[in-house]
Amino acid sequence: MSATPNVVQLSPRQTSKGRHRSKGKPPSDPIIAAIADHRRLLSEYCAAQRDMEEVSQVEAQTPFFERQLAALVAERDRLEKAEHRALSALSRIKPSTPAGAAALIAYVCKDMKEVSGEDWHLSALANVAQSLAAMRVRT
Repeated sequence: MSATPNVVQLSPRQTSKGRHRSKGKPPSDPIIAAIADHRRLLSEYCAAQRDMEEVSQVEAQTPFFERQLAALVAERDRLEKAEHRALSALSRIKPSTPAGAAALIAYVCKDMKEVSGEDWHLSALANVAQSLAAMRVRT
């Protein structure tokens, strides 16, 4: 067995920085968690909006009804603000892996098809472009 001088051979489970990672698992990327967070908050917001609309259809305007509707409106408003903060995060968090960049691009494209009038898309795509330009391809 001949070894080349000054060449360090790493095991398949060891990165070039010497840290071990699980076999088959890509390195984590903060954008993946941000996408999941936004997806969850958007789903919760939509459900709260439906609940509020459903309750507001009731014709009996009792004090109980008013309290229930006020609580639903407050919850919907809280979720709307949280969802907007999550969108803002998506446009600021820089993907740290090609897989993260691809996930953000796919998520932005899906959202662009489903929703119009949102301005976070351009910021997010510019952010991904900057991140990809800064990444070094490793062989």
